[in-house]
Amino acid sequence: MVTPIADVEENMFAFSMLRGITRLGYKAKLVQHEDSFSHILIPAADNYYIEISAIEDEDGISLPLMVYEEYDENILPLMEKAIGVNGRYRYQATFTIYFDDSHMQRILDHDKSEDDLCGIACIGDVEYKTYSFQELIQGALYKIQRTYDIEIYPTMRVSHRKAF
Repeated sequence: MVTPIADVEENMFAFSMLRGITRLGYKAKLVQHEDSFSHILIPAADNYYIEISAIEDEDGISLPLMVYEEYDENILPLMEKAIGVNGRYRYQATFTIYFDDSHMQRILDHDKSEDDLCGIACIGDVEYKTYSFQELIQGALYKIQRTYDIEIYPTMRVSHRKAF
């Protein structure tokens, strides 16, 4: 194989990002459309949820979620000698925030019918790029808060350990 297969690479990066999100302790789900990556869904408190998807450039082409970049030629020999690595990954994604007002529990809590609620609303999106995966998630949440004045609290996943 001479060149990477784009859809396989895209799915691999999506699974890697999903694994990183769950290791940070957040509940997340990979959403696919026609057997290829669509987005990662993170539920949040108060009927918000976040969709993480690939950034699209000005031509409408999806950029990869992870890009391996070699170090600059000035520091490359030093880094190879010091840590044995010739580069690092840059993480990049679009974080779209949605509010789901049609949540069934909200209907029951407020004695409303489905017609009284507006349904799913897109609040907006932010793009975030960084070399640290943890900063990708935390930085995007901070940027969302600063941009839209909304505090998003992603749902934490339940530990698989037994409770005694």
